[in-house]
Amino acid sequence: MKRVLIIDHNVYLQEMWARQLEGRVAVYSAHSIEEAEKEFSMNKDFAAIVMNACMPDAKDGAHEHEINTVPLVVRIRAEFKGPMVAISGFPSFREKLVEAGCDCSCNKELLVILLSRILDLD
Repeated sequence: MKRVLIIDHNVYLQEMWARQLEGRVAVYSAHSIEEAEKEFSMNKDFAAIVMNACMPDAKDGAHEHEINTVPLVVRIRAEFKGPMVAISGFPSFREKLVEAGCDCSCNKELLVILLSRILDLD
């Protein structure tokens, strides 16, 4: 089964996405930048990685509504060649993540649809 890493601090959304994708992919959740770095270092064979633009635990002290995952995108992209999806409610934040190395973007409501298309899950 394909594996997807979803990096987003919202536990409710993480659980919803996991339910919606159940049986089609194995979802690995990271609720912080630190968790994302750890999960990626242990598992590099993800079929796709989903990256939220704003995470509340940034080492630079950024607020959770400030884009702060660009450095993480750059670090992961250096090793990961599969599709990376930028998610955010702010189009400008998604655009910055695409510029940093994500392949495509969407708002959070469309994530399952986009992953299904990208990974040919239907």
